[in-house]
Amino acid sequence: DGIDILVNNAIFRAIKPFLEIEEDEFDKSLFTNIKGYFFLAQKVVPYMIKRHGGRVINVASTFGFVGSSNLSAYCTCKGAVVNMTRAMAFELAGENIHVNAVAPGPIMTEGMSDLIKRVPSVHESRVQDVPMGRFGTPEEIAEVCLFLASEQCSYMNGSVLVADGGFLTH
Repeated sequence: DGIDILVNNAIFRAIKPFLEIEEDEFDKSLFTNIKGYFFLAQKVVPYMIKRHGGRVINVASTFGFVGSSNLSAYCTCKGAVVNMTRAMAFELAGENIHVNAVAPGPIMTEGMSDLIKRVPSVHESRVQDVPMGRFGTPEEIAEVCLFLASEQCSYMNGSVLVADGGFLTH
């Protein structure tokens, strides 16, 4: 009869220079990376309120903090996810709903694997950006989400945990 935890995780990347992104690509990025998160949370949160609390975990990205060539729409959206997380946390705190985010760095997802197959140079260039010298795994990000969903985070709200192998350190 309720929902305790929502993990918002979706991605659309228009990988092209800023001047070449078409309006429909930008709209798809907004719809997938922001609007979907916002309105799914809006549908789920009333069930959490009925249960007197819950956790919303938004998957952002390190690109919500830094820019990158050919990813301007994606960076824009993931930056918005970070601030949406903070705004939701502020507004929902009185309902005992904790809203936090995880910002992954380079993760070896199916999408990343497909991109590397198409453009092999992506692997080396991305790994060079990570001081740990490797991609993260989906399982490692799932562990961060489990932590954010746990009672160990009872005083965390509006926070963004970065799990990036050190990507943002330089």
